[in-house]
Amino acid sequence: MNWLAALVTAVAALAGAQQLRLEDVTARVDRYLSEYANGLANVVAEETYRQRALGAPGLPLIRILRSEYALTFVNGEGFGYRDTFEVDGQPVRGRDQRLQRMLESGGRQQARQISELNARYNLASERFARSINVPTTALELLQPKYRKRFSVRRLGSASLGDSLGWVLEFRERSRPTIIKTPKGKNQASRIEALVDPDTGVVRRTTISWENTVGSIVVEYGPAEGISVLVPVTMREQFTIAVGDEVNTDATYTNYRTFQTSGRLIEP
Repeated sequence: MNWLAALVTAVAALAGAQQLRLEDVTARVDRYLSEYANGLANVVAEETYRQRALGAPGLPLIRILRSEYALTFVNGEGFGYRDTFEVDGQPVRGRDQRLQRMLESGGRQQARQISELNARYNLASERFARSINVPTTALELLQPKYRKRFSVRRLGSASLGDSLGWVLEFRERSRPTIIKTPKGKNQASRIEALVDPDTGVVRRTTISWENTVGSIVVEYGPAEGISVLVPVTMREQFTIAVGDEVNTDATYTNYRTFQTSGRLIEP
């Protein structure tokens, strides 16, 4: 009888999943992301970022960056800041939580400038300039305020451990696009999101662009003391030219929250 009960339960669960409508699941994702800013505001983690590319004669290059990575939200908009303290095992500044202290005191503009300056540490930055290599880019584009800019469809299902998640595709249709190329041209985004259809929780995002060969994949998981799932890993793959690729993987650990002074300086 045990196998029969299990079969009945599985059939009932499948029937329930089939009754879910795309608009219902999308609405749950929107509700989850609407609260995401509150759950992940003023959070800092330690990022270990491994980058691989080819040098001039085709020789492999490897770089390992260690940084503070901070998240804060202003007026519903999320911002990620990277402050690198070590490159290939060599310190480039003191490991003194500079970024956290700056954001605590309201120095958002200074934090942005530091983050942009740190982009020079990216491997192959002279051949492939980029500022989107942060783990929250996809979630910022999925915020409900941008929903009308994207079409949504279900691509299929994927495992969420002991249940099945929905794989949704969000494709940017509006122009001008949110993200631009370095030369200012439109760069439409496409996001595949693995979500829990019952709760709207986002477990994985894959973002790509129409004029770029490559993608950024982020996996989300729990962190102590934080109410939403946080980035745990990030993987990038970009093709610059034939035979010339950039591949990276990043991990995020030691998540902690901080308080701001309430006088956050706007840029």
